[in-house]
Amino acid sequence: MKCGDTAKVVCIEGEGQLRKRILDLGLTCGVEVKLIRIAPLGDPVEIELRGYRLTVRKSEASIVVLEACSPSCSCDGGEAPAEEPVVEEPAVQNAEAETVSGGAE
Repeated sequence: MKCGDTAKVVCIEGEGQLRKRILDLGLTCGVEVKLIRIAPLGDPVEIELRGYRLTVRKSEASIVVLEACSPSCSCDGGEAPAEEPVVEEPAVQNAEAETVSGGAE
């Protein structure tokens, strides 16, 4: 990935404490991540996910399998999925309202 690229987490490989730590940090399947910056010597890298920024070592990040987002992906600012149509509720008829409120005067 290059700085500014967005990808989705496909899965977390490995086992043990490192895998648990990565999952605890919020890197779980389906999460969208954006590469913010890479340190001058190449390690660590800063990513943005779930509304916060996280810095991880490349050795830690190596167990995270990513899938690059296509231009139409909603996580990359492309087209968002179509919204469901809004269904309006039928209006209450005045006759029903008069019946309920039509008490003695």
